[in-house]
Amino acid sequence: MKRNLTIGLMLAALNFMTPGMAAADNSAPPSEVWMALPAKGGESIEDLFTQPDKWKDARSRVSEIAFSENQLDRDVSNRQLQKWLPIIEGWGLKLAMRYDLRTAVRAGDGEGLFPAVKAEIDRLQKNGGTLDAIVLERPMGAFGDGLGASDAKAIDRTVRLVAMLRKTYPKVRLGLMESYPQFELRAIRDFVGKVQQGLTETDKGGGLNFFQLDFDWADKTLYAPKYVQWTVLNSIKDYCAKEHLIYGLRFAAAEYSQMQKQRLADDQCWYVSTLYQGHEYKATDASPLPQYILMGAENTNAALLPDNSGYSYTRLVNVFCSRFLPNDIRK
Repeated sequence: MKRNLTIGLMLAALNFMTPGMAAADNSAPPSEVWMALPAKGGESIEDLFTQPDKWKDARSRVSEIAFSENQLDRDVSNRQLQKWLPIIEGWGLKLAMRYDLRTAVRAGDGEGLFPAVKAEIDRLQKNGGTLDAIVLERPMGAFGDGLGASDAKAIDRTVRLVAMLRKTYPKVRLGLMESYPQFELRAIRDFVGKVQQGLTETDKGGGLNFFQLDFDWADKTLYAPKYVQWTVLNSIKDYCAKEHLIYGLRFAAAEYSQMQKQRLADDQCWYVSTLYQGHEYKATDASPLPQYILMGAENTNAALLPDNSGYSYTRLVNVFCSRFLPNDIRK
């Protein structure tokens, strides 16, 4: 009952949007759309490459396909990469990698992290991929001691890692991702600013290209009176614009794991709640995001295809982009 009421309210908001909310804004610059592939086995992801006709519309709205390093290590073989990566390039899509720094630090690689990241990049390139971007996820939590932006060690380690990557891969775009409210927005801005300063004031090379925010959509204390306090959250977007960083926001059904524990979750919950996030952003802030990151479902059994029916990941991408983005980013 509780789940049905929640989904019903979300569907009502989505269905009764005014036409202007979903209309294209031709004056806005094109936005990037990243498909962050779900953390599931290689055989499931392979459906995207063996059945391309089932998500042509969704694919036409995407600019970037993003793998995670855990996914590559655990689920994807070199043989699969050799098949998939040329197909991605043939579609005209770019390739990105998400690297969770906490994973390597927990494994004891905190000081010598560059070789581990380099190994993942080299593996993609050796198997036919041309990497466009790498996201270093959660450096404040991985490198720091819980002190956030004031932690000089976290700043120094991040600067050194980014600098080595920049020197070795000068054509790859580099960015950071941090989580809110794990860290306060002021602390995140301060941290990113100090990393930028450390990269640009010395001979370590160029600065960051982008920053992504991982917002905890499941934290209901952040909702008031609208779904999200966008005037507060957009301080990060404004900061990135001022510092000439591409700003990206992740859209993901963070409530899914909690609802799953309560036996209230299914693919419909994941699909509708993620769309509702896009609706709330569009309804309360008309300015387009430079970068939209659409996260795959946490449910390992969630459908990937097709993009025109059901509650699949590709249908989510297709509907999300058609309703909430200002224009076709592939134009």
